[in-house]
Amino acid sequence: MPVAKTGLAEYLLSRYTAWKTDRKNKLEAKWQANLNAMKRVDDERKKKFKKGEGEDWRSNEYIGIIKAKVYTVFAILVEILLSKGKLPFALKPSLYQRDFMPPEIQEAQDAEIDKMEDKIREQQADRNADRESMNKLLSLLI
Repeated sequence: MPVAKTGLAEYLLSRYTAWKTDRKNKLEAKWQANLNAMKRVDDERKKKFKKGEGEDWRSNEYIGIIKAKVYTVFAILVEILLSKGKLPFALKPSLYQRDFMPPEIQEAQDAEIDKMEDKIREQQADRNADRESMNKLLSLLI
């Protein structure tokens, strides 16, 4: 027995179909060309510079300028995002609450924050969070 589609279901299906068509027609060719450039595979980026060039023979390799650019940007972003080899984060208490706290509670809160930061850094080290972040960043750039 078929299930009747609601107006919301019809709308979502139409949006998904439009997205799938746009992706196939517009994005996948560009993504494949970018991946080919990273892998230094012959594609449409290899153009003739002079008349008659490469008519008898032409190499399938070319200088991987795009790959060099991607890895340069990757190195710069890793240097910015992972300064000192760690993911940057900070736990800070609300400034508004601290104004009304006695000094001994503020000190206790600071000690708890230090313990939480140590625990988070330990968890990041156990899970290799810096390496995973680098891998995700590189996959975004490619």
